[in-house]
Amino acid sequence: MNFISSKINISRIIKSHMSTLKIKNKLNKADVWTFCVIPGIISLFLSLIINITDSSGKLLGVILSIFIGLFLNLLMLLISYTPPNDIEEEKKNALVTTKKESFYNVSYIILVCTLELFLLLIFTYIQNITIISDIFSFFIFFLSIHIFLLLLMILKRIFALYDNKI
Repeated sequence: MNFISSKINISRIIKSHMSTLKIKNKLNKADVWTFCVIPGIISLFLSLIINITDSSGKLLGVILSIFIGLFLNLLMLLISYTPPNDIEEEKKNALVTTKKESFYNVSYIILVCTLELFLLLIFTYIQNITIISDIFSFFIFFLSIHIFLLLLMILKRIFALYDNKI
């Protein structure tokens, strides 16, 4: 029995994104460090020394809203991309794989931006409760850094698609 409608089940997006971080069906340790451990350490440090103010929370909310729109447009760009016909089959297959993985990553980053936006919404109502706001601050910082690193990864993949050099 499913407790969540298949129309809003996001597990496939997460699994597809995670598959792009695997080498031979094992998570790449460098990717785990890059996208989880290092952002976690930095976020812990930032959440201890920086308080998210009302104005910085609003600014981050606006930035995330703009990012979500841009990433949705990027999904449409990826869907419409077709590799050039005048390249060898092996390179064409690599471009198709890169396109598919980029699609997974952009879908995932939209999900992460939406989650962070939701956390910011809750944060505005609980920021006066110290312990809970510190936990939310950690996750907000973590997701912000995570989004930045994902953005760099997606930029590299999109560049590879249009530069035709993998």
